[in-house]
Amino acid sequence: MTPIERRATLILAAILVLRMTALFMVLPVLAPWALSLAGQPGVAVGLAVGGYGLTQALLQIPFGWLSDRVGRKPVMLFGLAVFALGSLVAARAQDIDTLLMARLLQGGGAIAAASTALLSDLTRESVRTTAMAIIGASIGGAFLLALIVGPALLSVTAVPGLFDIAAVGALLAMVLVLLLPPAPPIKPAAEQASPSVLRADLLQLDGGVFALHAMLASLFVGLPLMLQQEWGWPPATHWKVYLPVMLASLLPVFPLIRYLERRGRIVAAIPVAVMVLTLACVLIGEQWLWLPLTLWMFFCAFNLLEASLPSLVSRRAPAASRGRAMGVFSSAQFLGAFCGAALGGLVLKYAGPSVVILSAACWGCLWLGLLAVRIMGANPLSTVRDEPAVQTAGGDPQRSQSKECE
Repeated sequence: MTPIERRATLILAAILVLRMTALFMVLPVLAPWALSLAGQPGVAVGLAVGGYGLTQALLQIPFGWLSDRVGRKPVMLFGLAVFALGSLVAARAQDIDTLLMARLLQGGGAIAAASTALLSDLTRESVRTTAMAIIGASIGGAFLLALIVGPALLSVTAVPGLFDIAAVGALLAMVLVLLLPPAPPIKPAAEQASPSVLRADLLQLDGGVFALHAMLASLFVGLPLMLQQEWGWPPATHWKVYLPVMLASLLPVFPLIRYLERRGRIVAAIPVAVMVLTLACVLIGEQWLWLPLTLWMFFCAFNLLEASLPSLVSRRAPAASRGRAMGVFSSAQFLGAFCGAALGGLVLKYAGPSVVILSAACWGCLWLGLLAVRIMGANPLSTVRDEPAVQTAGGDPQRSQSKECE
């Protein structure tokens, strides 16, 4: 990486870590707190966990389109301000309806598409997956920290205090946005190029990230309640489960991604990772002795996919339409979180938390089914070979790819 690429990657990682820590910090404690506000299990509990995904999904495409027009940084600053406001409202919620409204407002800070597009603008294709992996691992680290700190902070503050901390984090992230390197000018996309963001290969990746985050949201509707209600572990002790698992799951990510990139096998690894995710969801609720291993399997596969899918989208999307392509991708991601949490809340109403976790495996089976259909037909991802980048005589990276089938 060049110094500018390194600076952009690290600052963007810090911005997303500050913002995403706010969401992750409340995950281990939000479902029990929402249940106490609602008074009974139901869809409202799931929506409190994943409701932000609905407004995120609705706004990612408009925000991505807007970032192509007015620039990435103004969109990111506005989104972070909206997120801070939603966090302050959530901190003062006295009933489930106010909490749901606040979570929807938090989702209005839809900066994921603009952030990812800015990273693509500031990095070469040959290092982009590594940059995405750095950001993904940073978010994974924030996830680890949040899962530990969130339950631990319950001894000195209540859940509303976590939302106040989230608002402060968003304000700090706004300062970091101003420190980012200047982005190259964005050339307007031609009108006839607009449909290119809805190509079959990009839509398959969009569907993949939808299923991935539906599985994650379902997991965190059921897992905290299962640990508390079925196994008798209070929320303040859940970090003892998450800490070793998350540390162990982060270790293989970088070596594995670099190995797969050097051999051009990122795309081929996707079905294997999805099978691991699905198997882990089936086994998590079996008995507590399985929990560390199955959670490790889940997050190893999750971290690999979380780094690889957006990188593949950024490579295939036209440069002038990258913001819109990442907007569609991010919309699918957050819509998946919303649908996974909503379905998890519905399942929770009629069955126990362990069944909610098992329902997450259904999303994995659906994803595997779609991959199988594409492979037996003509997999759109295979129409562009995933080959290592090569250097031209002038030193600029190019990717050896076969042309897409029209």
